Amino acid sequence: RNSAPLSGAVSKASAGAMEAMQCQACNNMPKFLEESKQNGWAVVGTSLDTGAIASTQLSLDKPTILVLGNEAYGLRTNVKNACDTLAYIPGRNFQAGPGDVDSLNVSVAGGIFLYTLLSKLQ
Repeated sequence: RNSAPLSGAVSKASAGAMEAMQCQACNNMPKFLEESKQNGWAVVGTSLDTGAIASTQLSLDKPTILVLGNEAYGLRTNVKNACDTLAYIPGRNFQAGPGDVDSLNVSVAGGIFLYTLLSKLQ
């Protein structure tokens, strides 16, 4: 619900990456995240909310699920509440004024978050 199905169009948009890795779908994201936490996973949501930490401050001391919201509204409240930690991309003043944007394209933000997290593994 509220997301694209894992279809041929999604595979094409991912430039075939969907075929090279294991992809899963779930019917209830908050429930899935809660169950994942009970099974030892950390859940990090992307957000500009007060209290969010810089992505560079995240630790990878256990397997981690990165949750990205949609470009228009970000994470749904119930998904955000299921996250252990909320994080943002540092290095930009997100106090937007008239005509400014307060976020990045979700694919760009996802790439930056993944780069930041994976660089911690090296």
